Parts: sequence; structure tokens; C-alpha cells
Amino acid sequence: MPCGLQDEPLEDQILYLQKGQLVLFELKYGTPITEHLNPQYLNRTWKDPNSLSVFFKGIQINDEGEYNCIVLHKTRSGHSKTHSSTITLNTFKDFSVPVIIKMTSDSYLNCGVPINLTCISSQGYPEDTLSWDIKAKNATWQDCEIIKTEAVRDPHTQLFNLTSVMQISLTKTLTICCSVRNSSIVMEVKCNDTVRIDPIVPPPSSRHATGTGIAVCFFVLLLIGIIIRKVVQQE
Repeated sequence: MPCGLQDEPLEDQILYLQKGQLVLFELKYGTPITEHLNPQYLNRTWKDPNSLSVFFKGIQINDEGEYNCIVLHKTRSGHSKTHSSTITLNTFKDFSVPVIIKMTSDSYLNCGVPINLTCISSQGYPEDTLSWDIKAKNATWQDCEIIKTEAVRDPHTQLFNLTSVMQISLTKTLTICCSVRNSSIVMEVKCNDTVRIDPIVPPPSSRHATGTGIAVCFFVLLLIGIIIRKVVQQE
């Protein structure tokens, strides 16, 4: 975390790095001290020996925010502020690889029947979005509806869990994948395996089959009647 200072002797200066009123590093007359350090920063910070920057390890989500670097110069009457700068710390954590859950274990489903698919990805930061990639014969398939998309924050870890539920009507074979996208840091995490779903075209209904059978029988009887009539006429 650079304080924005050129290298200079610090034997007669005090350097503070703090977040609000919490001190995470103090250098007094060239020597690091822990007198005013907040307990949560103990053993987590130290000065770069080659510059006026401070190393900060073990970063957590709640460490995100603005930090102030303040330098006080020793004078005859006390200390005067000679430098102040602000450092912004942004944190992120990769989401887990998205997983698609089908409401049924069958790979083949009846054609035209709507099904629900759920995509989940967990324990990431900052809040991201889930997006679906649906293809049919190498073309994007639009016959779908996003039912629910939500991000729930874990109160303990401050990380987000993502869920997206999509309903889709199958009319052809689909290849489906789900991704986590974050536009602010240009990051994308795709699912490892795509889901392939093949619809089954339903067989003709029994009513239709019965009607066809009756028509065939009627035609056969009519043909037999015509033959018998011709035989009688010849006799």
C-alpha cells in the first residue's frame, strides 16, 4: 500500500497508516511500533525496506475500503503534519465453478414440455451475475424464461451465493452452460460441463390411432363389397 511519498529519512518523522480511526501500521522515528495498533492488524503489516510502502497480508472482505497515510514531522513545539494521502483497497474472491441442476435425472424429455433448470455458484465477492448460454444447432436458442435470479450474502463470511432458475420448453436438442460474470473486474467463470438435453417426440395419441384404424377397416370392407358385386354381376 504505497503512501505516495518519495524515499526520505524518517528518523525525525512518524508515519501512520489507518482506516478511519483504526491504526494498522505505525513507524516512529524509523522504528515500527505496536503501541497504537488495532488488535485485528497485529502481525499483518510491515514496511517495505526499499520504499515508503506498507505490506498488508491476510486480506479479508471487511478490509475493503479507504486508508489514510499520514506523516508527522517532529518540531520544537511538537509535531506537524507534512503528508496525507488516501489509498483505496478493493477486494475480490472467485466464485465456485457454476453447476447446473436439472429437476429430473432423465436426459430425454418429452418434446414441448417445460422444465426448470437451476444454476448455482457460491462463496464469491463482489456480487456478480449468472448468465445462461443456450445453443441449438450452433445458434442461440431464445425459447426460455428466467424465473428467478438472486444473490444471498453470507452474514459470517460476507461472501455471496448466486442462484438462477430458468424454465425452458424443449422442442429440439439443447446444449446449455451457465457462467458467472463481473463487469467491474472483467472476470468470467464458466461451468466445466455443458448440459445436453434431448427431447422425445411424443407418439401419436390412442384416439388418433383408433381413428386411423377405423378408416382402414372401412376402406377394406368397401373394397371387398365392390369385388363381391362384380363377381355377382359376372355370374
